[in-house]
Amino acid sequence: MLSILIPTYNADLTALLQELHRQIQKDQLAVSVWVCDDASTDKTLEAQNKNISEQLGFNYLSNTENLGRTATRAKLAQMAPTQWLLFLDADVIPARGDFLNQMLSDISDELDLVFGGVSYADAPPPQAQLLRYVYGKKREARSASERTKNPHFIISQNLCITKSMFESCNTVTANGYGMDNLFSNNLKNHKARIKHTDNPVIHLGLESSEQFLQKSLEGIQTTVQLEAKGLIAPNLRPIQRLYNKLNKFGLTSLFLAISNGFSKSIERNLKGKRPSLILFDIYRMNHLIKLKK
Repeated sequence: MLSILIPTYNADLTALLQELHRQIQKDQLAVSVWVCDDASTDKTLEAQNKNISEQLGFNYLSNTENLGRTATRAKLAQMAPTQWLLFLDADVIPARGDFLNQMLSDISDELDLVFGGVSYADAPPPQAQLLRYVYGKKREARSASERTKNPHFIISQNLCITKSMFESCNTVTANGYGMDNLFSNNLKNHKARIKHTDNPVIHLGLESSEQFLQKSLEGIQTTVQLEAKGLIAPNLRPIQRLYNKLNKFGLTSLFLAISNGFSKSIERNLKGKRPSLILFDIYRMNHLIKLKK
């Protein structure tokens, strides 16, 4: 009835696979689990994941070359034997002990997608990872009622979707940070029937602030490229809409000049003990304006 699909790259799957197995056994659930290693460079970890997958009776695949998460998901979807697919990232774990049972209760023929949400641990991580944690807590960890206001925006770390809708929306398999925006745009265009629930996974694999800043700039570049190709609307994301307002009133050059003058101070804050999301937005807008020039 449900195929759980987990792409992985240099990640330890032990806790996630053991928890999925516990829930499957406890409730005697009709699900299969498929893991695909995307040519991990840590061969010890890859062997460990393969071993535990086989011990638990899960299906294990491996790519001969690194394809990226998007293409690996497409590969897993093709191999899955069921109509409903549950994509989980390798660095998450279910927040609820009845996560799978609840997910199975929520899916129906009247839906194309169920999104249970993403959450973060209550205790903050070390300072080096604080920016990613603060961003996740403030911008991603939202209740079902909040998410329903913008129903087609999803985070694919915890994505339960029909195979037909996934294949219709997963139109670009190139690897790149920020591809969830294209997927969300495609869901909207296909008028996907979406149910938002409070059944989250906890995101454990927090990048360092340095890594997250770099990925965020890559995400802005992806947005600009997708917009230029006509693959996403120019007002899909909040940052695009803000740029449009600045541009309309001829304020982009002024914004760039002012933010450039404070760039080092902004970076120090974002890597520090109290990262400001307002400054994070300024940091990203600065990059967006530069790319648009």
